[in-house]
Amino acid sequence: MKKFFSISIIIILLITFLPAEDLNVTVYNNNIGLVSEVRKVDLDKGRFKFQIKNIPPGIKVNTVFLNFLGSKKPDILEMNYNYDLTSPQNLLDQFKGKKIFYRLSAETKKQGLLIGTSQGKLMIRSNGGNIKMIPIKKIISFEFDDPSQEIKQEPTLSYLVKSYTGQTKKAEVNYITKGLDWSAEYNMILAEDDTTCEISGWGTVKNNSGMGFHNVDLSLIAGKIEKKQPRRRMALVAAQKNAEVKQEKIFNYHQYKIQRTLNLPDDSKKQLALFNNVKAKIEKKYVFKTSAYSEDESNLDINLGIKNNKKNNLGIPFPAGQARLYKKDSNGKLKIIGRDKISHTGKQEKLNLTLGKAFDIRGEKVILEKNKREEQTTVEVKFTMVNDSKESASIEIREMHHGDWYVKNSNQEYHKKSNSLLLIPLTLEANQTKEIKYSFVREH
Repeated sequence: MKKFFSISIIIILLITFLPAEDLNVTVYNNNIGLVSEVRKVDLDKGRFKFQIKNIPPGIKVNTVFLNFLGSKKPDILEMNYNYDLTSPQNLLDQFKGKKIFYRLSAETKKQGLLIGTSQGKLMIRSNGGNIKMIPIKKIISFEFDDPSQEIKQEPTLSYLVKSYTGQTKKAEVNYITKGLDWSAEYNMILAEDDTTCEISGWGTVKNNSGMGFHNVDLSLIAGKIEKKQPRRRMALVAAQKNAEVKQEKIFNYHQYKIQRTLNLPDDSKKQLALFNNVKAKIEKKYVFKTSAYSEDESNLDINLGIKNNKKNNLGIPFPAGQARLYKKDSNGKLKIIGRDKISHTGKQEKLNLTLGKAFDIRGEKVILEKNKREEQTTVEVKFTMVNDSKESASIEIREMHHGDWYVKNSNQEYHKKSNSLLLIPLTLEANQTKEIKYSFVREH
């Protein structure tokens, strides 16, 4: 009698669809998104169950939390998640304790009570009371005969709650899902004289979560949410350049909040303008990279530097992303001239882009002499820089070092930037060749 009473006070409220009133999606850089939505629930006093559908298959179930809004909140007793619910195995799980008809051959149809499955076998109680273990692979078909049983056909969150009042309440559902991602994209158009460029920033949002989101309040956050301590957290590009995007700081992060609702269909990409046509000065250099004891010969890297400060119309943190550079030809048609990945770049730092190899600017390094003694080694080096182009070129030699060392002499200005880097800047006029000789001493 006690068992009957405890069951009778549980009211089963099967709500097949609870529409979201307020849907917010925050997308991060590492293929996850935070979904927050408000739904109405019609409460009855006592214990009852309800279901929430319209959730993505990529949901991380351990991140789900439900919060009833307002006063006299119900107690949340239990949450269950069901997915892949129309597979044969899950149909069998749903019909445990029900009558099942099965065939081991086309001619014979048998029936029994389905007890469950274990190790690839059906456990069936026959009409005579015997329990049979039948390998599933030997069953050519099975049928169920219970039209009252509701078959769950989509991902579903099922809740058991205890309510102290019977009324309609709003519940906020929050969860993290896989399959949502975004990346920064930058388009840069160089001026004819290569001294300035126009920069536009875009956020490319991808939805591969298995479900579309409609009428969404969308936010984008740069930087990865790590399980371990993140190496570096970066803000987003400032949004003052676009009235439809608002920047806001949350904890150590910054977000882009889109100032309108939009749709994110499943299996889709959407590009959102973050800022447009910011004109900035650039520094064009040709870089020859080498290391202390190596001999090298190569065409020089084309490097563009952009100072990220207010004086240069910027002064805004750049999240990591792909940059594509264009330039107009003599007919005014855009041509792509290079692309590079931008690392997280904060305010007052410098954007450095490598576009490729120069066609007619090259360099060579040879070691003229190496004198190794007991306490130190002296190395004499010669660089030959060649500019066969019709324009002057700003060149920078970058030589990597290690250990304790110093420059003994040089016929060219140099900068020891650190114990691991020597910089030698120079300018070559059109069709000019120049030799740079220097020596360094490394202590043992």
